[in-house]
Amino acid sequence: MLPSERRARILLLLSLVLAGFAALRVYQQMQDVTEQLGGLVPIYVAATDIAAREPITKTMVMTISIPKRYVREEHVTDLSELEGNTSLIPLRKGEWISKSMLKPASFLDNARLRLVPVDASEKVYIDPYLKPFDRADLLISRKVDGGSPQTVIFRTDLEVADVTEGPENKPAKRVYISVPLEVVSGIMCKNGWSR
Repeated sequence: MLPSERRARILLLLSLVLAGFAALRVYQQMQDVTEQLGGLVPIYVAATDIAAREPITKTMVMTISIPKRYVREEHVTDLSELEGNTSLIPLRKGEWISKSMLKPASFLDNARLRLVPVDASEKVYIDPYLKPFDRADLLISRKVDGGSPQTVIFRTDLEVADVTEGPENKPAKRVYISVPLEVVSGIMCKNGWSR
């Protein structure tokens, strides 16, 4: 064997040993950091886009692992916490699911409630910060006996089911409020929608 071949083999062997040592040190350092952070804990995230009010199934979620140090009480760490629930807000693929955004799916099945659309107009004001699942009050202003305008609270604590852009010919917002069936006709008449 030529001396140059021998030197090349020794250098190759030495570089492989040093590379292995460096990889071992990096692995040990990663283990130390993981231990300092408390190990990894699986939490549930959306595996697909999940619409608001859509009942959550096992196929819609997946787990990712994060350091235990960063797991908060609101993170969902057990699949049983998701069963029979729905998300109050729409979730995109990969977004974390927290307990505060979950409601039982039975919450949506109230047969007495109806959705009533309310379009913004020059006579109807809709708060621009209104979001689905907010609670809202319905106030009505009208002139009494041709006199001065009077504002009355018609209904309080109504649930906002959805907030969307209005129809194409009306670019303002449209709000769907969830109201008891016996109140629907009163809301329609008070707002002049039953003309």
